[in-house]
Amino acid sequence: GGTTPLKGTLESVNLDATLSPVTPGMTEAFGGGYFQRGRDHGVDAYLRACAEMRTAPISKLVKNAEGCKVIDIAHRGVGDRGCVGLGAFIMANGGVEACDLEDNGIGAEGGGALFSAVQK
Repeated sequence: GGTTPLKGTLESVNLDATLSPVTPGMTEAFGGGYFQRGRDHGVDAYLRACAEMRTAPISKLVKNAEGCKVIDIAHRGVGDRGCVGLGAFIMANGGVEACDLEDNGIGAEGGGALFSAVQK
């Protein structure tokens, strides 16, 4: 099968081995300014983790990364795999205070990934 087993912790995601920009054209699609290291508000870490987990990035997160205090992504089908990217975003962004993740099919593994992210 073409599926990658879910990695339960953010530490196990090898972000440095994942290319960024993730796919040709992604920088243009999201606006090149988001990829300036140190000033990307967690976008680079998020896109790398999404690529590693083979999940689609949520454009709303990318576009609103600067000054993001509340993440409202209810009903987006994030799932456990998407939580790894979301956790990476929360850690790297540093400004997120609240998340609405209602109805996203998140189980124990995804919850664990997010929990470890907010503990850091």
